Amino acid sequence: MTADQIYRILCDIVKGVSLRDSSIKTLPDQIEAKAKLTEFGLNVTILPEILGEMKERMGGADLNVGALFTQEALNQCTLADLVSTLHSNSKNSPVGKIVVYVDDEEENLFIFKRKYGKRFNLKTFTNSMEALSFIQKNNDVGLVITDEVMPNLNGTALCDEVHRTKPKLKFILITGNPNGDQDLMYLSLRRNRFYDFINKPVDFEGKGEEYFTVIEGLLSFDW
Repeated sequence: MTADQIYRILCDIVKGVSLRDSSIKTLPDQIEAKAKLTEFGLNVTILPEILGEMKERMGGADLNVGALFTQEALNQCTLADLVSTLHSNSKNSPVGKIVVYVDDEEENLFIFKRKYGKRFNLKTFTNSMEALSFIQKNNDVGLVITDEVMPNLNGTALCDEVHRTKPKLKFILITGNPNGDQDLMYLSLRRNRFYDFINKPVDFEGKGEEYFTVIEGLLSFDW
């Protein structure tokens, strides 16, 4: 997760808190390097709540910012300091890994980003060949979620191509099993191709938390 992504999450949380607490000010659109947290009303009472929600939105990452929970520390801490610390501490977290989602249906990508854009480090593609190139060049990719039926490379072929050079990279396949292959799941698991399946029709809204648990688990597990 980038520093900009972390700051956007922080801004969104603080904005929500400011709606019910007039002593809290919204944060600027861009990080002001010398702006102190106290200038925005962020004190030892409200900061733990804000950082608790940060942790939840970042998929449970250990933010390691307990040292800030004193007024003396807060008096010295700037926005830039906080974001830098959060960014540094999240780099080795499962949510710091890139989740690649490949689907030729733009609507699915839009809903996926709206649902998980603040919870995972996402990269989406409608073109499976472009996705393949990106995955092969980036060692920070921790999970690939792919539709099965797509132009160029289908999901199974994409997985096979990636596994030529990255055999341990985890994949989730989205499929309605259009070809009626009853052995698709069995054969895929047996060949260590896919670690889980999302059946169509995809329901990111209704089953969002269920999918989140699966994705988070695969990112966290050291195969």
